[in-house]
Amino acid sequence: MSGVTSDTIGGFNKFLKDQKEEEGKATFTLYQFASGSIMVHNAIDIKEVEELTNKNYIADGHSTSLLDAVGKAINETGKRLREMSDKDRPAKVICVIQTDGQENSSHEFTWSAIQEMIKHQEEKYSWKFVFLGANLDAAKQADMMGIHVMNTLQYSNTGRGNAAAYNSVSKGMKKL
Repeated sequence: MSGVTSDTIGGFNKFLKDQKEEEGKATFTLYQFASGSIMVHNAIDIKEVEELTNKNYIADGHSTSLLDAVGKAINETGKRLREMSDKDRPAKVICVIQTDGQENSSHEFTWSAIQEMIKHQEEKYSWKFVFLGANLDAAKQADMMGIHVMNTLQYSNTGRGNAAAYNSVSKGMKKL
């Protein structure tokens, strides 16, 4: 999200505010990725999630290890959920993937591996996946990952585009 960092931060923070105002309980996990994958929040109460700032959000703009970040997030989330008692497991798991770059630096996971992982989580555990892509063919990348086109949004990586993307996802969460 390099180049529109403040717009990305603002859009994310508006999304977070909207989700905090929803009824019910929600936990939140956030990974940031570029040349690697960094877990920022791990299954914390959404009401405790801090807003993004220029200090805790960094877009390096050089590489996109999209597949490694998605694979790591699926594996770590799945492990955490397996270790929970049935009564403590969430009713819904929604994974929102946002990128402004083409996959170009993953080493651990392949397109076919991610596609199989997503298919497994959707079919066996009813997870939902949403793909947001800026300045790329979002439908094509989502399809390569096995994410349905109805859960895909392509947007312009501008202030207005970021705001519209986050607003759309925030409103769409109720439908998933």
